[in-house]
Amino acid sequence: MFDRPLYKRIALQQLKGRWTPAVLVTLVTYAIETILGIAVTKSELPKFCICAVYLIIFVLSMALVKFFITMSRTPEAVPFSEWTKGFDMWAKAILTYAWMFLWTFLWSLLFIIPGIVKSFAYSFTPYIVAENPNISVSKALTISKVLTNGHKMDLFILQLSFWGWLLLASLTGGIGGLWVIPYMQLSSINAFHDIKKQALGRGIIEENDFA
Repeated sequence: MFDRPLYKRIALQQLKGRWTPAVLVTLVTYAIETILGIAVTKSELPKFCICAVYLIIFVLSMALVKFFITMSRTPEAVPFSEWTKGFDMWAKAILTYAWMFLWTFLWSLLFIIPGIVKSFAYSFTPYIVAENPNISVSKALTISKVLTNGHKMDLFILQLSFWGWLLLASLTGGIGGLWVIPYMQLSSINAFHDIKKQALGRGIIEENDFA
């Protein structure tokens, strides 16, 4: 069962009284990524510099995931420093997002639709790696495909349900997105936690699969 309203309701509860660090982490992450993106598009950078920019974005993305995974697991205040701890996973972050990008790109060569479908199939990979730093990236991606089997449309609709909020955020010059992104992140993570719990309960996966 995929309970989209529940995942979103829990996300708001998780953010209650803790919006400040969530918004701050989102602001810093996307500010850096935006600056790097502008640098790539507006400057004639050498190819190795462009590659370096993407690697940095991979690390920032994993740090953001790590922060919200922690927030989803504890009712206590999560300090900004939890985001910087995510940088310790820089090598695994690069491998994770590069591996996901590669496979999504290869499927996209067939047609755009398979690429989109596979992007949802692989979407739990960063969550799995963030919770289990010692797991191999290929194994995490495989588990993600197992967990999302039968739920890819559910995950698409979950993302679609935020489009109205994102549209409103765009009318504020993107500032409103600083509140929408944490809401989206935690809702997706809550979906991951619940689907994982259901899969464990049905014996589809086992705890030692994450070792």
